[in-house]
Amino acid sequence: MNKGEKGKMNMFILVALFYTKYASVFVGYGQLILEFAGFKGVMTDLGVDVGVQKKDTKGVTAEKNLLVEKAIQLTVDTSRKASVYAEVANDTKLEHTFNIHVYDFHKLDAKVILENLTLISKAISDNMSKFVGYKIVAADVTAIDAAIAEAMEDLGKPKQAIKERATSTGNIAVNVDKGMAHLHRIDDLLISEYKNTNPIMVAEYMLNREEEPLGTHHTGIRPLITSTGGELLQGALVSIPVLKREVVTDYEGVGELIKFMTGTYEIEVSKDGFVGFKTIMKVPRGKIVDFTVVMVPKVLVVMSTKKGVPVKEYNASVVDTDVSGMTNAAGMAELPKAPNKGVMELSNENGDFFSVPYDMGGMDRLVIHVEIS
Repeated sequence: MNKGEKGKMNMFILVALFYTKYASVFVGYGQLILEFAGFKGVMTDLGVDVGVQKKDTKGVTAEKNLLVEKAIQLTVDTSRKASVYAEVANDTKLEHTFNIHVYDFHKLDAKVILENLTLISKAISDNMSKFVGYKIVAADVTAIDAAIAEAMEDLGKPKQAIKERATSTGNIAVNVDKGMAHLHRIDDLLISEYKNTNPIMVAEYMLNREEEPLGTHHTGIRPLITSTGGELLQGALVSIPVLKREVVTDYEGVGELIKFMTGTYEIEVSKDGFVGFKTIMKVPRGKIVDFTVVMVPKVLVVMSTKKGVPVKEYNASVVDTDVSGMTNAAGMAELPKAPNKGVMELSNENGDFFSVPYDMGGMDRLVIHVEIS
């Protein structure tokens, strides 16, 4: 894409978001709805071609990056649970193998990443019998291996990438023109109809409708959200309440809010299973403020006893989550990142089973005492 096409693409995205926001206002306005539908169809085609154009001549593609990230995430999620077993069993070799995080792989070559993930997957498979009570099953290894294989297949193919990029370049130019044609008709239909009855909405449309040259400097914030263990937190909600603006962090833990007036704002970050974060920040004109928020996990503590005596090696977990742990000699299991509300289950290999609903409310730490009869 050239700079002009990139500027139009930025504008297309804002207009698409505008329509999603105000779609209910346009009910009954048949031709306007048809024009927006055509415009969104063009956006879909552009998205495909832009994805193709991101392929470089070495075959390193946006698709490949997503596949590698998927393989990393699946492996890390299972390994984190396996590392708890290794820690409890005092198996230092396995703990070294399974104590991995997503960020450990960020600076490695894709081929090296996939080779390392393959070794970790094999270690999980070889020790599967040890993971009873940890919600690690053969299907997890199958999913990891499938993701690794899929990512492996996408390495290379330089000549195909060159050919696809050339085709997509032409398609982008055609579809940008189609999108602009839809927008010119939308201008006439929307502005003429609503400029007197809904001037605020029209003003917002016209602001989003402006083509932004590449390199425009916005005012905004771009926080990186992590946990105390260094995990990049996807799905955290970053908000500026007074502006009624919010965004959810991506898989790299980043959430960006831009295009608002300079000033001092209260910024809030929240994610289920973590203590909420608030700060006051001054955002200067024409600057995007980068900062890091380290969120502290909420902790659900399970205390289990039988006739007043602590019981150990019971699996404690929260239903429908990956949150789990094993009671120690003191009968205690700490479950970090437990959701605010849920059901805690306690079980052992003998088939003993107990279920307790809980609600942490505004607490950062909740202790549940289970007396086993």
